Amino acid sequence: MPAPAMLLSALGALLCAVAIGVAPAMAAEGGGGGKCPWQQEATLVLDAKTIHVPPTVFETKGAPAMIDGFELLPNLNALVLRIHGPHGEIWEAALTRVGEKRCTGFYVAKPVLIAEPPPFVPRSSKSSVAVR
Repeated sequence: MPAPAMLLSALGALLCAVAIGVAPAMAAEGGGGGKCPWQQEATLVLDAKTIHVPPTVFETKGAPAMIDGFELLPNLNALVLRIHGPHGEIWEAALTRVGEKRCTGFYVAKPVLIAEPPPFVPRSSKSSVAVR
């Protein structure tokens, strides 16, 4: 493709992006103030519940975090996030490490249900304490 045609093609793509409301990404976006642009809040959908996972969950290795009744157990060596639900269900999500030594963050994949909650067993109407 000749250089003028490539320039017109790139200009056309930029104009189309602006026309439909897509702003071009800025290189310095989210990087000011000494903050790491890779460390962002992750949003996970577990059944019908949405939880927001702050980047601080991944700062301490193996330390569990509690968010909205869910226990989050990051395993940064295996790059897996295990989530224990309030009713006994267990999800796992793959982690992808991004960034460099001083600025590291994690992308969290879609969680997969690996263990169902135990079945509900109704209690009998009789007392479980034996009367003698």
